[in-house]
Amino acid sequence: MIVLFAPPPMEGARPSKRPRTSDADSEQDSKFWYQDGNIILQAGQKRFKVHMGVLSRQSAVFRDMFAMPPSREENEGNEDDNCHVVVLQDSPQDLEILLTLLYDTLSIYKRQHQSKLPLPTVAAMLRMGRKYSFKHLRTQGLSYLKEQYPDALFSFDLWCPSYGQSTEGLAEVIAMGHENSLLDVLLPAYWKLLIYCDAKGIVKFFDEMDPSLKACLRFPEPITSLLGRERIRSLAFETTLSFLSEKKIPVKSCTGAKRKQCQQTVDDIQLECLQSDSTVTLKYALQPYYGYKRDFDKKFCDLCYGVLKETHSTGRSQLWSQFTEAFGISKNQNIWVEEDWASDAE
Repeated sequence: MIVLFAPPPMEGARPSKRPRTSDADSEQDSKFWYQDGNIILQAGQKRFKVHMGVLSRQSAVFRDMFAMPPSREENEGNEDDNCHVVVLQDSPQDLEILLTLLYDTLSIYKRQHQSKLPLPTVAAMLRMGRKYSFKHLRTQGLSYLKEQYPDALFSFDLWCPSYGQSTEGLAEVIAMGHENSLLDVLLPAYWKLLIYCDAKGIVKFFDEMDPSLKACLRFPEPITSLLGRERIRSLAFETTLSFLSEKKIPVKSCTGAKRKQCQQTVDDIQLECLQSDSTVTLKYALQPYYGYKRDFDKKFCDLCYGVLKETHSTGRSQLWSQFTEAFGISKNQNIWVEEDWASDAE
């Protein structure tokens, strides 16, 4: 007999029934089809024969779902291997990942501790963990994601010391941040995007984003990132690059030929920033101070270079703390879903 449910995303809510659909074209999953299974889950056109106890023991949503008796109409359906069929409104990929997480925990544990957990797995942990109240799964998914994209500037610099040109996996992370209202993840993700991509690169990045990921975005892209990029550029002159406008360099004790060289270097930086399309400004503003060392340790005297490093370090911390608000992803916007992620991250 066929029972169709579409569990709600909120914990504690009673599952609602969906209209009957045809199962003529469905196929058995090759991995999750246990002969001693006592429930069949269908996602799309794929069916999984598993154990109610494995699901209900860890999920109150599944427990309530299995406890709800089918209606008379639902009882008048076809039988599949003498098991009820529960049709879920999830993708087969997400359901297969969920079952892998529940049945093959050792392989997931090994991947997680080798920092090789695939991003689609992390996305399913957050999505299915939230929808079906698998708290431990969304806790693990969130912890892994925040380890890769930390919300502390110091940790972010340790995680991304080279500041290369790769945006691999960044689209998936941005989509997860939007879908799950994780502003603490979006901060380092968009910070990384601005470092790696100029304006044209941002347009290309979102144009090439997979439609399934783009559907998770809560505001229009690339326009939001392009506007945010310009606001961050303006803010950079008030924080990281404030030494350009506040006349901190050259310092008073810098004299003679050294003073002339230091002043000329400041003028060159300012002209370069003003003439560029924000790319140079953001490079100076967002990268850690050792970016300056590569460029300027031979151009400034030791005293002026020390002031530059201190101003840059302090200003960069200020820029980090103001980034989400300035970029346009404030917590005060009504586009975000309120969830108690904090307790999951502990």
